[in-house]
Amino acid sequence: MRYHFLILLLLSFGLHSFAQQFPVVPCKDVNGKTKELNLSASAKPSVVFVQKKAKSGEMAESWIDPLVQKFIRKSGMLDAMFDADLVFLAYLNQIEAGMVEKSTKKVKEEIPAELHSGSYFSTESPDAVESIVLSGADSFIVVVSAEGRILGSVQGKYTEEKMEMIEDWLNSN
Repeated sequence: MRYHFLILLLLSFGLHSFAQQFPVVPCKDVNGKTKELNLSASAKPSVVFVQKKAKSGEMAESWIDPLVQKFIRKSGMLDAMFDADLVFLAYLNQIEAGMVEKSTKKVKEEIPAELHSGSYFSTESPDAVESIVLSGADSFIVVVSAEGRILGSVQGKYTEEKMEMIEDWLNSN
């Protein structure tokens, strides 16, 4: 019986240690400063909205307000218990990147002020992130632990069920 427990313990530790890591992403913030987005060096978990095209679609528009309300403004009665960084990461092709650099002021106006510190743009290929979460969507959300481990991901328009999944992943961390 002791051996069964020991085997289960080793298996669970082994699976935990092989969890997928969110990659380090070279990017720029809304002020044009170059940096590396490294979520494994974060003090708390992150909810990362990944967008593979510059133009936000219906999926992005459906998620922005609920994410801001829950993780930044903490407007719900129980929202204070979810201590996570909210990160927006947009992958841009070279033409889109040039347009963003020229119109940083416009981008700042379009993005709510609360999101300026967590909004990043990258011209790198989104393949590294996409291969980890197995998403073919133009936009998706990845929940990442403070150690950089991917806890889960969702795609598609906002629903209460998907937000509950995000909350569950954060609670399990």
